[in-house]
Amino acid sequence: MSDFNLYYPQEQNLEGTVFECDPNDSGGATKIGLTIDDLHEYGLDVNQDNHIDAEDVKQMTIAEGGLVLKKIYWDYFQADTINNQKLAEFIVDSGLNQGRVLITKYLQTILGIEVDGQIGKQTISSINNSNPVHTYLSLYSLRLKRYSDIVIARPSQKRYYKGWCNRLNAIKVV
Repeated sequence: MSDFNLYYPQEQNLEGTVFECDPNDSGGATKIGLTIDDLHEYGLDVNQDNHIDAEDVKQMTIAEGGLVLKKIYWDYFQADTINNQKLAEFIVDSGLNQGRVLITKYLQTILGIEVDGQIGKQTISSINNSNPVHTYLSLYSLRLKRYSDIVIARPSQKRYYKGWCNRLNAIKVV
């Protein structure tokens, strides 16, 4: 079974632990890959001003970020129940970077099961019974295509393409 505590330090390296608010980045204010929307979903009002905003993202500690990331992404994918640690990490990182429901649908398509965008027993069982390298390579290809599609649709996003590809190559399942 996979372990969040092995994953989280790697995610900190991938995303960085510094607050960023790039006006050209559609994700908006981020820290450790987490956004205002993630803090809203979790209910983390760091400065307790009854308004979750960029300041909360900025003030979020590494420990608080770990709690949010585990609940919103790791637990969403039921990653503790995925047998292959690196595949679990790649799936969770995929969801953090491209959206949980989209990645779930990609996985269900790859695995040849009903595509409903929800992680359940069938999806987890299919992941665990699949060839992890095949699942990884198939998901890798779909993520890469999505990055290319984003740049084609919005050429201003080309500035992020190399970074996206670096991230895509950071977690390998072999």
